[in-house]
Amino acid sequence: MFNSALTKGPLVGFMALVFALSSGCAVDKHSMDMTAEIANARTAQDHAKLADHYEEFAKEADDKAVMHQASLDAYLKKNYHGKQHEEMVLHCKSLISQYRDVAKTNRNIADIHRLQSTP
Repeated sequence: MFNSALTKGPLVGFMALVFALSSGCAVDKHSMDMTAEIANARTAQDHAKLADHYEEFAKEADDKAVMHQASLDAYLKKNYHGKQHEEMVLHCKSLISQYRDVAKTNRNIADIHRLQSTP
């Protein structure tokens, strides 16, 4: 999924990544209905729960960025040449950037909910 999306441009790849992460496809434990949770958030506790959820997504995205950085480092240590090697390096760099963006965005959203959870 990501490989074909990434070949269509960074924005499409980023949107596919965000969709996969937020839809629960990537991780079962995040299968809560965010639309309902957001719409029904009224109390400080509701917003704290949402903040925790977004923080967890951010941590997972950070972990994925670290994983892809390790892959990138491994590719760069090899003295491979050619189009396939270049594509793998670019692929890793793209995923690292996208996961970092996802982490940053989720932390920003968590911060907003955290502010709303403070009485």
